[in-house]
Amino acid sequence: MRVKIPVWKIVVICSALLFPFTSLCAHFIIGGDFTHFSNGNTKFPNAGVNTTGAKIGLVYNFNREEADLTKSLVHPYVPRFPRHISYDLVLFGSWRRKGVYVGEKQIASPGSYPVAGFNFAPMYNLNYKLRFGISLDGVYDGSANVYTEDALVEYDAGSGSSRRKFLVPGIQHQLALGLSGRAEYVMPFFTIGVGLGTNVLGRGDLRGLYQVFALKINVTRNSFLHIGYNLQNFQTPNYLMLGLGFRFNNKYPKVRH
Repeated sequence: MRVKIPVWKIVVICSALLFPFTSLCAHFIIGGDFTHFSNGNTKFPNAGVNTTGAKIGLVYNFNREEADLTKSLVHPYVPRFPRHISYDLVLFGSWRRKGVYVGEKQIASPGSYPVAGFNFAPMYNLNYKLRFGISLDGVYDGSANVYTEDALVEYDAGSGSSRRKFLVPGIQHQLALGLSGRAEYVMPFFTIGVGLGTNVLGRGDLRGLYQVFALKINVTRNSFLHIGYNLQNFQTPNYLMLGLGFRFNNKYPKVRH
């Protein structure tokens, strides 16, 4: 019996809803959404699929009175937000595939390569919803600067085809250290973050701009799960960032009901 394991896909959904017309009893809703499907470079090729959509609708509330909108059964105590600087430390790891260009053609490497790294980000907490900061980003990418030589070709008699040898450079060619600007939108249990940076130290494949999209899921008050994705030069998929994060000097108030 054969069991087919589905490929793990990362789904990123961005939605925008506009409410241009509102009244006491009805709401006219119009908006759109964009969805990107990707395997996070854990498989090769990683073509990706993009979809877009539009939304339009009408919500009508029966027997609603104006008093229903002004009365509240719950009156939470919301303290004034203390602006402060917190410090996020994220440790992450993953795996990835690699495509190597030979001439104008890209050839997939036979195996997967490990990825490990860290982010250390001082973040200015502006209010209950927004954080801004700068992050120090270090990464070891086992696929960076992997190459093949035309002269090194093996012949596989079983399959009747040739196989290239993929060569891995020294570790100094697979380490990078970068700086990125970060912005985060804070919600009760989740935080969505974006980043734009450049590697200060790095060779070959590790040069250039990189972008980060991250989701932080609260575990405790000062720890969180981290699910992120790294792009290069706004178009080339790099690797997933799956890890655990810790927050220091967290002065975010607790809202009491």
